[in-house]
Amino acid sequence: MTRGLVGMGNVYVLSSWLGSCLHGYQLCGWDRSAIIEASGVDATCLTNTYCNSDDVLAIFAAAELLYGDAIGLEARRGIVPNTFQALSLAILSADTLRDGLKLMEKYSAYISNAYDCVLREDSDDPVFGFTFTDSIELPQTVMDAILATTVRTCRFLQPQHVTISQVDIAYTKPKNADVYASYFKAPIHWGAKEFALHITPECLYSPSMHGNPTLLKQHEHQCSEALSALDYSSFLMDVKRYIRSNLRQDDVTIENAALALNISVRSLQRLLHQERTTFKQLLDQLRQHQAKQYIENTPQSITQIAHSLGFSDAGNFTRAFKRWFSCSPNQYRQSYVKQNFGMSK
Repeated sequence: MTRGLVGMGNVYVLSSWLGSCLHGYQLCGWDRSAIIEASGVDATCLTNTYCNSDDVLAIFAAAELLYGDAIGLEARRGIVPNTFQALSLAILSADTLRDGLKLMEKYSAYISNAYDCVLREDSDDPVFGFTFTDSIELPQTVMDAILATTVRTCRFLQPQHVTISQVDIAYTKPKNADVYASYFKAPIHWGAKEFALHITPECLYSPSMHGNPTLLKQHEHQCSEALSALDYSSFLMDVKRYIRSNLRQDDVTIENAALALNISVRSLQRLLHQERTTFKQLLDQLRQHQAKQYIENTPQSITQIAHSLGFSDAGNFTRAFKRWFSCSPNQYRQSYVKQNFGMSK
């Protein structure tokens, strides 16, 4: 699959997958809101088609901090037949699991540009493996979630067959290895050279009870259209990244953003319009989110926060804060401390 769909080095992930992982945590009885709050991620990212990999990593790190290192495997509980939207439905409509995995291989960029997946059938031991984009290094918990998601998808398609004959995991055996054995129900090769699933031939080539050529054609066409449109939606993440990186500057303008993105101002305005937003709205939303994080989680003064967010002075920042939260920054901080720590500053 060709990379380079996203400018400025962004790595993207389908937001519905992250949302399904969070739902899996809820099914475990864990607090979704607490995870998002601890991550420092703006929850509105989940409403976009794609989210930035930084947000994904932050949410997984927060979940691990709150609930332990098995969170990658537990995430699979929220995976449902339409988690990957059109791609999931195309896979489910395929004649065999083999055909479904070939679709996943073909359209992996529909899910993320962090990795490619490939089905190798050159022996009696078919292997579905993952290779990663240069410089991409995913933490153990995220890889656990990717492997568990794939296994769950295979089991959706072939519930009557043993799916996996071996799992290859490219990190050393952890203390909670029994949790992995319990879920995968197959031998695990720890410290392997790659992350891969060995699929049983019976499972791979048996006809699927869900096979539907008409639906397959329809949903695969949607996948193709989505990839064609990805150039446009990825710009929203690019612009947000630019704004976050330059908030301290007093010249965070659409002109400078367009220059950094190597496009014209008119083109950037058009792309943002397609996302139903404007540069001014994005700047305001990101400042609002960052202001909340600074007030709640740092001892910085109002003047320091104003400077960090690119405001010319504390007065302008305070007026913006009142517009966002209907109170002054100091009032918000006092209320937050009292509510969460039982005392006021």
